[in-house]
Amino acid sequence: MSRIKIYQLVIHFFKSSCFVLLSFMFLSINFSFSQSTDNYIFKSGERVCFIGNSITSNGGFFHNVFLYYITRFPKQQISFFNCGVSGDIAGGVINRLQNDILVHNPTCAVLMLGMNDVRRNFYSEKVINNKDTLNYRKNAISIYRESVEKIIQILNSEKIRVILQKPSIYDQTASISTPNNLGVNDALRSCGDVIDSLAIKYNIQVIDYWSILNNINKQLQENNPAASIIGNDRVHPGLTGHFIMAYEFLKTQNVPHIVSETTINIKEQKIETDNCTISDLMLDDKIRFKMKENSLPFPITSDEEYGTTLIPFCTELNSQRLIITGLKDSIYRLYIDSLEISYFTSKELNDGINLASFKATPQNQQAIKVKFILSELWNLESIVRSIKFIEYGSDLKHFPYKEEPDKVVAFLKPVFDKKGSSFFNRQLEIYAENKINEIKILSQISKLREKAYEEAQPVNHCLMISPIIK
Repeated sequence: MSRIKIYQLVIHFFKSSCFVLLSFMFLSINFSFSQSTDNYIFKSGERVCFIGNSITSNGGFFHNVFLYYITRFPKQQISFFNCGVSGDIAGGVINRLQNDILVHNPTCAVLMLGMNDVRRNFYSEKVINNKDTLNYRKNAISIYRESVEKIIQILNSEKIRVILQKPSIYDQTASISTPNNLGVNDALRSCGDVIDSLAIKYNIQVIDYWSILNNINKQLQENNPAASIIGNDRVHPGLTGHFIMAYEFLKTQNVPHIVSETTINIKEQKIETDNCTISDLMLDDKIRFKMKENSLPFPITSDEEYGTTLIPFCTELNSQRLIITGLKDSIYRLYIDSLEISYFTSKELNDGINLASFKATPQNQQAIKVKFILSELWNLESIVRSIKFIEYGSDLKHFPYKEEPDKVVAFLKPVFDKKGSSFFNRQLEIYAENKINEIKILSQISKLREKAYEEAQPVNHCLMISPIIK
């Protein structure tokens, strides 16, 4: 374990201890919001740039981070910016820092590089012991360190908080048909060691994707050698991989795990709440009350449900608990806003149910609407990242007419045709179709961000727990 990780654990223990002491001092006070916040958690008004290569440009992991923040802290507007460029390396980030990253006036920069920096072409399906090749690999890691450190220094000089991310894994162990560049994942582990050392030197927080992805992948492949949370190209994490990365990011930030928590003691007619308020409680043959929560649950899609079997996301990051004690032994139906959610035994209600696990709740449906708006935003961001892929590509490095889209397209079309890459040609098509409207697209992104926050504002809900006659 790195020194920075140990330091963070000590701080967390100290804070937890202080919280316990304060709880004893103020035991008789009923807090409506007792979630703690850590110095690492993004605050209202922050502008956060996620910087990296195609894994960042594709956006899955930090899209989930954004979705968590907007549903958990809907009153605290935070702006997230996609600053990933496919195929990029640390040196490329330096070249575009001013016009593609600092232009957003970030308060925080989240950096992940390495997958391209290790130069995967230096590796193959066979073990290579050629001295020159080994030196090339070693030199690639050295250049990576120098360039990442330079990025840190520039960001520090701009008074921008930096979060470092260890690169995600290259799956060199899956038994699949895709050619395997043996040793790439080991090189990425070395990149992670570089990140640890720089984090200690500059006192920076680290998100360790490499370890959690590698460990889960290893466990999966013990039962199924072809299983992987990385895509078939061995490089880009799949939906499950990105979901796990978001979990690791949020856990490292020490974000609050509670959406809300409500305990109603029927016998004592006592209510305890966390991050919500209860009003108009009525206790007769039914239990009825109004509840307004300060947060929404995180909407887990069917594509992400598999990820919840690999990590404790629901218990550690998405707890929306309703506890009813003192009920007579029976089976009860739960209604929210007259919508039947499910039925539960008195013991289940006494132990507590996690409302976030029920997709039909009005709260979860509201969160899904927020995600739908954000999906529109992310689609527009993807167009902008395709534009930046063209503008910062090496093929335009010495081209004198970069500000003239028609000339850029005319110049690059034969170059990309020669490469025979459908990906490159598709990026050029997107550039040609949208470059002229880039400013308009950026304005639309800003409006969608505002719209998502408007949709995320919690509202009052009417809950009823009604016994089923045996």
